Amino acid sequence: MKANTNTFFTFLMVAAVLAAPAMAAATFGQEKRFNSPGRTTYYIDSGKGDDNNNGTSPEKSWASLDRVNKVVFAPGDKILFKAGTTYTGQLKPQGSGAQGKPIIIDMYGHGSKPRIDGRGAVLDTLLLENVEYWQVSNLEITNLGPTRENWRTGVKVLADNSGTLHHIHLKNLYVHDVNGSLDKSTEGCGIFWQCKGKTPSRFDDLLI
Repeated sequence: MKANTNTFFTFLMVAAVLAAPAMAAATFGQEKRFNSPGRTTYYIDSGKGDDNNNGTSPEKSWASLDRVNKVVFAPGDKILFKAGTTYTGQLKPQGSGAQGKPIIIDMYGHGSKPRIDGRGAVLDTLLLENVEYWQVSNLEITNLGPTRENWRTGVKVLADNSGTLHHIHLKNLYVHDVNGSLDKSTEGCGIFWQCKGKTPSRFDDLLI
């Protein structure tokens, strides 16, 4: 009986040691994410913004796509990029809206559409993956790399093992200079939507 007890406690100690790195990693990952309270308007200005700001007014705007990508947005939120500004990299927003309370990406101010430029460093400049109730309007999107790349896109809307995703609206976007592959089996796209995975997935109310 004593041997069994010692074996049991040894097992518990080993399990605790194995779990500790996983817990630490999970905590570290959570520190990089921020949950929006919902119905909040966020402003992004690459010229005068600062990612240390709270982002909730033009005077306290954020500066980068990385800061936007760290937030899990909630129903009713708005993400507004300043007219005439440019951003490099990938915009991959997190979170979902709800019926009657979509999450909105748009521009504020006067001037040209805000430009999101993947520069060929990312496969998709704007990626909406397994999210729903989003409306994206009035952006310029490009993804021009030094050489062509298989499946390179400007905008990708993806349902991956997700079931039914609702209400994705893309309006008044200027998508250009996306040099994906010219091969029909791996072609690049300006705007590309895809349903895949073992779980049947589809879009309900996809508007482009």
